[in-house]
Amino acid sequence: MKLGEKIKPVRIHRGLSQRELGERLRLDGNVANRIAQYESGFRTPKESKNKETANALNVSGRSCGMC
Repeated sequence: MKLGEKIKPVRIHRGLSQRELGERLRLDGNVANRIAQYESGFRTPKESKNKETANALNVSGRSCGMC
């Protein structure tokens, strides 16, 4: 399972919109579009963002394969 496929169900379970997650990650530009690209596999987040993404989603990065 790719990282984006892991992000979406957790984001939805946590009740976060793509925009809210993007803001938590302090992404620039159209944050909702960036998260949508991650979830669809069009873009892959930089490895340095993996731990930050896990923290924003309140999950252990190692257990979900983000770190």
